[in-house]
Amino acid sequence: MAFSAKGTTHRSTATGRRGMIASAHPLASLAGMRILMEGGNAIDAAIATAAALNVVEPYMSGIGGVGYLHIYSAREKEHKIVDYVGLTPRAATLNLYDSDDKQGLGPLTPLVPGACGGWLATLERYGSMDAARVFAPAIEYAEQGYALTVKNAYFYAGAASSLRRFKTGADTYLLDAAAPEPGEVVVQKALAETFRQVAAEG
Repeated sequence: MAFSAKGTTHRSTATGRRGMIASAHPLASLAGMRILMEGGNAIDAAIATAAALNVVEPYMSGIGGVGYLHIYSAREKEHKIVDYVGLTPRAATLNLYDSDDKQGLGPLTPLVPGACGGWLATLERYGSMDAARVFAPAIEYAEQGYALTVKNAYFYAGAASSLRRFKTGADTYLLDAAAPEPGEVVVQKALAETFRQVAAEG
């Protein structure tokens, strides 16, 4: 892909000849790149990146979320869409969501999670690696920890009061009930185990 040589930047331009990875966090992009370098295809790399984002950017990405995947095959000149947007619960009605609090927090808020099933179905149909190998970078980040960026810390601090309302949220994302600071290492062993179970059992 051609790029402009004009303008001022304080970052070097990343270039490549056979693929690229772009995401909201450098460790997630690195996860996808690792999979490509190990011989995986673009689908394997995309799922590895998404799984890693669950660890390093949990406020925007996650195994309990939903989404779409747009695949373009240059060889077949064909677009494919994988839709893994979850449904609302069958018993959900508008009067259940009669306050802003119910619309934004708690167990009534999310759709039925679809990301996990979507990732696995996509790997099975279009990937070249098994889920254990694709999830390996995310498992490593979750188990060994990663240093919080300034952006991460900003979002954690903004969500701290909401996270404290739920023991699991506080235990998972806060350190001694306080939002972690930039540079602090965040470890999520339970998430690592979740990815292992998903890879092994679906």
